[in-house]
Amino acid sequence: MGSIDISIDETNSQSNWQAKVAQKQQQCRDAIPEAWRLPPSIMKSLAFPLDKNVNKLLELDIPRKSGILSERELAITESHSVSELLAEVTLAFSKRAAIAQQLVSFRPKLVA
Repeated sequence: MGSIDISIDETNSQSNWQAKVAQKQQQCRDAIPEAWRLPPSIMKSLAFPLDKNVNKLLELDIPRKSGILSERELAITESHSVSELLAEVTLAFSKRAAIAQQLVSFRPKLVA
């Protein structure tokens, strides 16, 4: 009788964690804006689970075919790394801040 209780507890425990995983996966899916979701045609063309099926994702060029990214966004993400962009953006905003600081702190020299 004790072994039956253990297997019931194990089954409940297993289904409990599976339910939690399913719930979390759904939360992640729901967090993606509708406009950013892959079209069903792309999803249907893939073999799941991805970790067990070779889909050659890079060759499929899904970011371009999905229609989610604009041409500018494709160019940005294909031509630069995040660290490169971050460095450029940081430098640009730093320069703007320096310009603003000089303008608001400008004091003409008094000529005696």
